Amino acid sequence: MNKAQSERFRDTHLMYKYNLIHLLPSMEVPELSGLYLKSFYNGTKRYCLQLPQYITEPNSKFCGACGAVRVPSFNTQMAVVEEISENSAEISRALQYTCLHCNTEASLAPRKVEPNKAKETVAGLHESLNNKVGKKSSAKERAKKRKKSTLSNMLSQKNEEKKKNSFSLSLESFMQND
Repeated sequence: MNKAQSERFRDTHLMYKYNLIHLLPSMEVPELSGLYLKSFYNGTKRYCLQLPQYITEPNSKFCGACGAVRVPSFNTQMAVVEEISENSAEISRALQYTCLHCNTEASLAPRKVEPNKAKETVAGLHESLNNKVGKKSSAKERAKKRKKSTLSNMLSQKNEEKKKNSFSLSLESFMQND
């Protein structure tokens, strides 16, 4: 198998595993989620690929206990938890996930908000959303962003970096270096 064929096999192999992980929530077999997630992680480790942090963190995109993809209102229940500290006038809010397959609870880091500033923050969010709506991005820009964030593009970027870092003894590279 030559290099191009092995890279094509690697890409299709990892894309198959990644798509299989996302197919499982629609099926009635949640027990396989963790097995296929581990298989995907092992494949990326075998090919020395660096995945984004939101995929590799145990309680962000996937359940840390069973490995199921978190789909709100389908297999994950979400709730906002607020705690008010007695000695200061601060409110800490956290988003809590509950996996409906394994009943594991996980939460994002709490964010502290002062009661007076909470209203200002909400007003600021509304203003920023209105500004973003006013600055509509074109469909071409959104399509470019979607294309850049696919797994196959990440793999091709890694290959380009390897090619740049590798030394070659070809006549063309020798002529370009002079």
